[in-house]
Amino acid sequence: MPRYARYTAIRASGAQYVLYQGNTINIDSPDTFAFFTTNMRKSNTLTRPKAITLIGNTFTSRNIDYPVRIFAGISDPPNLNGITIQSNSFRIIGKINNYYRSLINVREVPITENRRTTYYPTALLSVFNNKIRTTNLGSVVDGASTSRKDALQLLFLNNNTNNGRPYQTAKNNIGTTLKSIAYSKNALKGTIIWNADETKTKYIRITNLAGKAITTEQKLNKSSARNFSIPIKLVRGTPIKLQITEAKGNYRVNTTIIYQVK
Repeated sequence: MPRYARYTAIRASGAQYVLYQGNTINIDSPDTFAFFTTNMRKSNTLTRPKAITLIGNTFTSRNIDYPVRIFAGISDPPNLNGITIQSNSFRIIGKINNYYRSLINVREVPITENRRTTYYPTALLSVFNNKIRTTNLGSVVDGASTSRKDALQLLFLNNNTNNGRPYQTAKNNIGTTLKSIAYSKNALKGTIIWNADETKTKYIRITNLAGKAITTEQKLNKSSARNFSIPIKLVRGTPIKLQITEAKGNYRVNTTIIYQVK
């Protein structure tokens, strides 16, 4: 058991459309719980975290259990306003004490009503350009699920470093991890990152907003990171869907990203 108060610097229960920027947080305790945590608010009505941005902050502690912890975050359909963790500095002088030694732990929330349990995952998390300094980092993001479904549906992960070296790792119960998406030379391009414990092949296609396929299915075999390029002529301002699945030809369960050329 810890001998000291287990501090959490920023709590954002039920927060929506919130910006945390330019803060310096130094918790000088041997047993810190978290730098930042966000969860749904359960009193009266359920209010889930959405459109939260953590940018340009500096966090320092000794031992810490969960540097960042996220529960049941949501995003509007364009997948643009989930939870964003960008360009922060994380310095952990001691150890990260959670099981997977992850910087960011994403958990689903079970709510039981009339003897029926509903599990609320997080829709979208973007993690990029963060500088981490620690000696025992196991992964940047992990998804924890008791329902065995995805605790995190879509993760954007790019340009993070640990001790000055590139570090983009994720594991456990995460639907799809992407590095980037861009349209150039009549093709939609991007990079899919396989999480540390993933083994399945990915299948990817483009559809219109009604879900009708407008490109053929592309197969992506397991790799640490696999680039894709889907030939298509897109009209500026017209949205399309990018669908990713692990079942060939079956998109009933898939990750969907809405993309629009500006």
